[in-house]
Amino acid sequence: MHLSILKNDLRRKKSVNLILTVFIILAAMLMGGSSSVLFSTTTAVDHMLEKSNVPDMSIYTFDQPDVVGAVEAWADTSDKIESYRVEDALLMMISAFSRDGRRVVDDKDLVSAFLVAVPENDSKIFNQENQALELSPGEIAIPMGFHKTYDLEIGDTLDIVADGKTTSFVISAYSKDVVFGSDMMASKRFVIHADDFSRFHSQESLDLIKNKIWSVNAKEGVSFEALSNDFSRRAVTVITTIDIATIRQTYLVPMLIATVMIVVSVSLILISFLILRFTIVFTIQEDYREIGVMKGIGIRSKVVRRIYRTKYLAIALFGGLVGFGLSFIYSNIMMRSLNDLFMMDNGVGQIVFTLIGSALVVGLSMLFSSMCTRKINKVSVVEAIRKGNTGERFSKSKRLSLYTKKSLRAPGFLALSDIFNGFRKFLVLTLTFTLGTLLIIVPLNMINTLKDKDEMMKIFGMPPHDVTMMTERAFQVAVTSGQEAIEEEIQEMQNASERAGYPVDLHLEIGYSANIFVDEPDEGMRIDVLQGIRFPIEDYDYSEGRAPIRENEIAVSTMVAETLNLQIGDTVSVQVGQEEYAMLVTAIYSSINNMGMNIRAPEAFVFTSTSPSTISIIGSFETMPEDLEKATAAIKAQNPDISISFEEDEYQRYIGGTVEAIDGMKNLIVVVVLSIIFLITCLIVRMLISREISQIALLKSIGFRCSSLSRWQIGRISIILVLSVAVGTALSLPLSHLLTGSIFGMLGASSVTAVIEPLQVYAVYPLIFLVSTITAVVVSIGQIKQTPVSEINSQE
Repeated sequence: MHLSILKNDLRRKKSVNLILTVFIILAAMLMGGSSSVLFSTTTAVDHMLEKSNVPDMSIYTFDQPDVVGAVEAWADTSDKIESYRVEDALLMMISAFSRDGRRVVDDKDLVSAFLVAVPENDSKIFNQENQALELSPGEIAIPMGFHKTYDLEIGDTLDIVADGKTTSFVISAYSKDVVFGSDMMASKRFVIHADDFSRFHSQESLDLIKNKIWSVNAKEGVSFEALSNDFSRRAVTVITTIDIATIRQTYLVPMLIATVMIVVSVSLILISFLILRFTIVFTIQEDYREIGVMKGIGIRSKVVRRIYRTKYLAIALFGGLVGFGLSFIYSNIMMRSLNDLFMMDNGVGQIVFTLIGSALVVGLSMLFSSMCTRKINKVSVVEAIRKGNTGERFSKSKRLSLYTKKSLRAPGFLALSDIFNGFRKFLVLTLTFTLGTLLIIVPLNMINTLKDKDEMMKIFGMPPHDVTMMTERAFQVAVTSGQEAIEEEIQEMQNASERAGYPVDLHLEIGYSANIFVDEPDEGMRIDVLQGIRFPIEDYDYSEGRAPIRENEIAVSTMVAETLNLQIGDTVSVQVGQEEYAMLVTAIYSSINNMGMNIRAPEAFVFTSTSPSTISIIGSFETMPEDLEKATAAIKAQNPDISISFEEDEYQRYIGGTVEAIDGMKNLIVVVVLSIIFLITCLIVRMLISREISQIALLKSIGFRCSSLSRWQIGRISIILVLSVAVGTALSLPLSHLLTGSIFGMLGASSVTAVIEPLQVYAVYPLIFLVSTITAVVVSIGQIKQTPVSEINSQE
């Protein structure tokens, strides 16, 4: 008999049971998929580091006898090193790549690249099939980002032009390189066969600068920080040092994007559970009359509850199983961008996490059904037959009189009365709308913050400027000849610009590797000392204090200040080369260059080192050109070797990829949230109308038109929506500031606040929300027209 009752119930309420099943599938898919993504993203970097055999610290230096000797002496004598290995590399400008006689890279991309042989021992590189990279002579592997940006395909020919000679390679793989794969790493590794590399390395070249890569592993029990600090004491001039902690930090943005998507999924899961509970409660309340009949003929409450629990168990198991299968598709879509970067650990752990997530949905569904059916024990036969009502009401109604609201028409009065006297039935919809508003506006505010070019350029520690220029010769002499030779190149660039009719005032931004510490060198850390040559140091942006002017003064980044617990007025030791200087902190500023590990020195401070670690040449035009392309062409006509980029180009190089990724994420969130809100609104409106059939029939019988009843339904949902959007918008502002500050704070910038675009936040997206929701209500109120007056008899 019980099985027969269950079959009849499933057959009789197909639409409600179908909706319930869909939401369980959705919740299981989101929960299982999000659990899988959470597992994969938290283990992806470490898994890739392990598979690639990345050393505890990699040191990239120029192949100069004094530098090589200093690093070798440290590696041989340090008591913190277990082992080390030295390999050769070549540093080149990325503009050296060409195809069909034309540069592959735009002149505006002023970045360097490393050319290496296939790594066999440390920092290994893999192809997109997650296999160890293997190349034949004449083949080259390029980064995935390089392939996507410049539309280079496997099988294409890629040329390297060095010292006037062209060497052709065939692209045979897109590489997965955990060390240089992040968008935050401007330089990339390009891999060729060992024979080809030996041929390049054996030649004396100005375009291919010889480097050394030192792969250093610490002894057991020695931390990355201790190893890095030990090397920092030597204050050797290097191109860069990369430890495992730094590599993890460079993947902060893709990890944050994945985390945001997980948070969105969790929010959608919460919405699904709210609707799940609402649906279960509603279906049981709809069945009160049948429950009353069963109790009336002698079936005990626990047997009635067992029937319903069996029904929901069957639906939950089916939905959970389908959701478990779909969760793999969902997680693969979410991790598509990460799959280009990492070898994901898609083993038993991922399946277990997915299964746990889906099983949790089934368990919660059964918990909801058990809680919702508990009321059956307390409901008398009369109450159950009256659908849970006794026919009496002792609670006082909220006072809202129509005769006192003469300007308020009947549909509006009914809508307000419903909300004042029965807000609980709209609570789920209110929470859903509020969460939906937060999910849309918070990513929108983050996007607008990233799109603020002036604010973003400040956090890179750069002064206001119009243009960046560079030549290959300037890049070469920076390594081989020092600052004076670079100044000559800068003067030539200025002369070329003046001859072209676009006078520009250029200056040099230069950086040197150094060690900074308070008391003991062992407790210091490696940083970049930045210096602007022939540029007022007062024009840089500082969050606290005043600009350093004297030779014994410096400004420190927020990250350095927090790490060493520095304040304005403190004295700190800076070791550059073999020289040690006592410096006074006069200012603190925000910067994410070198993960925030940098300080700024005045021009009065003279470096004894001849090899900088970073250089850039920036400046401002006397009159900003209206046509940038025309200005670029005119200057290059005077000196074809000059590469020119403007503020927009730099912004795109540093931030553009991140903005595109978050913008795509935001658009996906908007579509998903609006779709789910649309479905939920349809569901709740239909359920409310089915519960109010007798009231609708009564209103029709006293002369209400269908249009008035429709306005009543639309009005109350619109009021709930407006209130929810207002609450969600108010909550989104502090939440946006908190998230934006936290994210940029982890990168080293402390003074970034969320940028709010009032038109978008307060008008455009709320209007989209309103139109979508009202459309859902209009689609769902067709039952009003189909309700005959005779349905008034169904009222108890």
